[in-house]
Amino acid sequence: MAAFASAASFIIGGLLPLLVAIFAPLKEMVVYQYGFSILFLALSGILAAKAGGSQTLKAVLRICIWGTFAMAMSALVGYLFGVQTT
Repeated sequence: MAAFASAASFIIGGLLPLLVAIFAPLKEMVVYQYGFSILFLALSGILAAKAGGSQTLKAVLRICIWGTFAMAMSALVGYLFGVQTT
C-alpha cells in the first residue's frame, strides 16, 4: 500500500509541472514553472495536513518555505555552473 501511494504521488507530482510546461507560454516559462510549483507545494501541504490531521496553515507554510528554498538553491547551483534558464 505504501509503495502504491508513493508511486501515485510521484506520478501526480510530476504530471502537474509537466502540464504547465505544455501549456504555458515559452517566453515566461520560468516564471510560470516557479509560480505554479509554489502553488502545487501549497496544495500538497493542504492535502498532507488533512491526511495527517495537523494544522493546515503550518503545513502549507512549512512546505512552501522549504520548497521555495530548495528551488532557489537549485537555481543558484545551475547559475554557478553556467546553466541558462532563459
